[in-house]
Amino acid sequence: MKEITIKVTPDQEKWLKHFAEFQKEGARDNLGTSKPIHIVETRDEKVIFDNGDSGDQKAYFDIDTGGCYETVEEILEDRGIENFLPYEEAYIEGVGEEFIWNEFDYLKAYGVKKVEKVSINYTYRPVSYHFTLQSAREYIKYQGHNLKHPRTFTATPGYGHQGDYEHLFDFMMSAGTFLLEFDQNFTNEDYVDPEWGIQGRCKK
Repeated sequence: MKEITIKVTPDQEKWLKHFAEFQKEGARDNLGTSKPIHIVETRDEKVIFDNGDSGDQKAYFDIDTGGCYETVEEILEDRGIENFLPYEEAYIEGVGEEFIWNEFDYLKAYGVKKVEKVSINYTYRPVSYHFTLQSAREYIKYQGHNLKHPRTFTATPGYGHQGDYEHLFDFMMSAGTFLLEFDQNFTNEDYVDPEWGIQGRCKK
């Protein structure tokens, strides 16, 4: 094994310590997946005009506004209609003199006529990759406005993987572990050895 000396910036030192702390053997972020990589995914939605017969979610498509809604009440809210009865109540009591037999009768009673029942298919697309779960969660916090129903997904580099990712992971773990152990044994106070004049750090 070859010994080398490397220089790191304060931010790099902080991150390497963070990596070693959260990816060490037995750490909560490292359970169940060997040398994991954490992925942030955003949800894409595809509307299918099939009368709500398939897909992951049933919804209503307002032809006039181009909006897609999970409930008929949301359509009325988005159109600025006020003081409307919830659909379940209207189905029993009616709306004025109108009998309500289904969702479309309900919408027509409030003047909304061009609506179709549709299905929505959900797919998740990776947008960001991280070495720790904490970093992935932080990304969601500061980029959440650009994401839709984001989630984290933990992946393995692959069964029997012995390529570049494995070596990079081990190198970062070694560096981060060294820095953590160094902090446990030394303070930040500089000193000069009185006999040899060698500069270093005071041992705790």
